[in-house]
Amino acid sequence: MKGSFEVITSDVKSVLKEQGFGVITEIDMDSKIQEKLPDVVMSPYKILGICNPAFAYETLQIENNIGVFLPCKAIIKDNKDGTIEVVIVNPSSLMSMLNNPELSSIADEVSEKFQTALERL
Repeated sequence: MKGSFEVITSDVKSVLKEQGFGVITEIDMDSKIQEKLPDVVMSPYKILGICNPAFAYETLQIENNIGVFLPCKAIIKDNKDGTIEVVIVNPSSLMSMLNNPELSSIADEVSEKFQTALERL
C-alpha cells in the first residue's frame, strides 16, 4: 500500500483495535538490528505483538503451552519501492499444528478478525 510508514502503522493499530486487539509489544526491528550491527542499514521494519485478552485466556484454558504462539504477530515493512506491506500471522495455520479442534475453532475466529482488519486498511 502507499503512504507513510508512520501513518500506516497507526492505521494498522486502529483497525486491529476495531477488531478487539491491542498492541502489547512493539519492536522496531531495523533499529534493533542496527544497534548490534552498526554497518547494517535497514528500511523501517516493525513487529507488533497483538493480543485479545479474552481469546488468549480461552486458549490458555485449553492448552497452557499456547504461550509459545502468543502474542500474535503483525509486521509492517517498508519495501523500498514506495510501498508499505502489512502481514499478519494466520492463527488457523499455526493451530493446525496442534491438532486440537477446540483451538482450531478459536483460531479460525481470530483469523477472520485479522482478515477483516487487513481488508479495512
